[in-house]
Amino acid sequence: MYQLGLKFIDALITSFIIYQCVMMNEANIGLYHSLLWGFVYLLTRCLQAVIPKVNQWLVGIILLSGTMQAVVSVLQYMGIWTSNHPLYAATGTFDNPGPLGGYMAVCLVLAVSLWGECNKPIFKRMLIASVLLMETSCVLSDSRAAWMATIVAFGFMLVKRFPVKTRKKTWMVLPVLVIGVAAALYAYRPASTDGRLLVWKVSTRMMADSPLWGQGTNSFANWYMNCQGDYFHAGDYTVAEALLASDNTLAFNEVVRIGCEYGIIGLMLCLGIGVALILASRQADKVQRAAFSALIAYSVFACFSYPAEVPTLKLTGAILLAMAVPCSERSWFTGKKTRLAFLLLLAVYLGALGREHYREHLVKKALVRYNVEEDEESKQALKELYPHYRDNDRMMSLHAKMLFEKGLYEECIPLLTESVRLIPTGGKYMDLGTSYQYMGETEKATACFKRASYMLPGHILPVYSLFCIYKEDTPMPDSATWYAHRLTEMKIKKETDYTRSIRKEAADFLKEKK
Repeated sequence: MYQLGLKFIDALITSFIIYQCVMMNEANIGLYHSLLWGFVYLLTRCLQAVIPKVNQWLVGIILLSGTMQAVVSVLQYMGIWTSNHPLYAATGTFDNPGPLGGYMAVCLVLAVSLWGECNKPIFKRMLIASVLLMETSCVLSDSRAAWMATIVAFGFMLVKRFPVKTRKKTWMVLPVLVIGVAAALYAYRPASTDGRLLVWKVSTRMMADSPLWGQGTNSFANWYMNCQGDYFHAGDYTVAEALLASDNTLAFNEVVRIGCEYGIIGLMLCLGIGVALILASRQADKVQRAAFSALIAYSVFACFSYPAEVPTLKLTGAILLAMAVPCSERSWFTGKKTRLAFLLLLAVYLGALGREHYREHLVKKALVRYNVEEDEESKQALKELYPHYRDNDRMMSLHAKMLFEKGLYEECIPLLTESVRLIPTGGKYMDLGTSYQYMGETEKATACFKRASYMLPGHILPVYSLFCIYKEDTPMPDSATWYAHRLTEMKIKKETDYTRSIRKEAADFLKEKK
């Protein structure tokens, strides 16, 4: 069984990488970034065949990185280092505390597992110091997914140390304990969990549309908000769900994301990788056992978050996956020709990835110059670069936002239309509708505002925009009265002075109509 798992794991992962390429289509973006984890995994396996102690070096790098992240986050919490998010005290080098918590959970489990296997006092003391820092940082992240990942991984490590007879009884108790912890974490912040449940509920519709092979690589962000809009447009929802809905492009569950993008085939490949890894890990050494424990934490965290969207977490997961596989003389990478072929392929891939990043750098440079100077040279540069960034939503959105803020609505509309094609959101439809409205195309503006109202049923602005359009029509349609009633009655996420003024305007309109 061990040899069977070891034989198939590289083949299964390579098959999944190829499947990602096959499932690429014109509506998807970022193929090179999607394949990065696979190339990192294969490169690590290649290095294992050449450098016997590469796993020890990689463990050291991961733990050093985790310790540095912990130090940064503690300093941020103390106010010595600036946080990367205005709403959270500690984020590390990440944009928000969620990925920080996930990274801390993985590194913490890796460090504790190695501490139990380490025999050298100096390394034990270093690991204890690192564990204390990462534990503090994990708590400061306020990430329930990270806490759950840590608890489950520690429970697994503890059970594995029990005698075989005791272990069988403990496996029955552990699920009950996990359910109890999950219930407590849900009670800690229920609204956030309910928001994830809504995302998963809507995502099942995406899976149902193409259950076998999915929608394609990187398609979740391209499809999700449209599915959410269709769900609310159908009317079969609760008021609580309407208040939870927001502009979202993340699945908050890697199993759900893989099911949506790659269907049953992708899920079966991932399941096969997991089973093969479990079989292969039965003859693992201490570093491989530590990597396997860290992968458990990573997998649990991935069920409630989005590590595949965070480069640091994505690459760490790929490295841990390669480290958890015992080395074998029968490995693909023991042959020199295989290693040479892979390195040539890696060079081609890195060249393509580097070219993509260089083009993005040129676009950013041209956009900054256009925003400051707005000269003909920067306009010409953007025109020449447009074919290279028309499938890059970040650049399209940035360019469209600049034009929108400058009041260049006619130029803004094509860019917003393309941006909506790539990753549709309620906010983009609002900007596109506003642009059409300023250009006098009220029919198109109305369609955009209606789409935004379906996507974001708990937001008042799309409804207010529709009310303003219908109110100005001559003769005034009954829709104006209908939207006025909705403005006065609808429940929204948060009442502000602005929303209260909108409600008052709608109420005054209804009084005049009477």
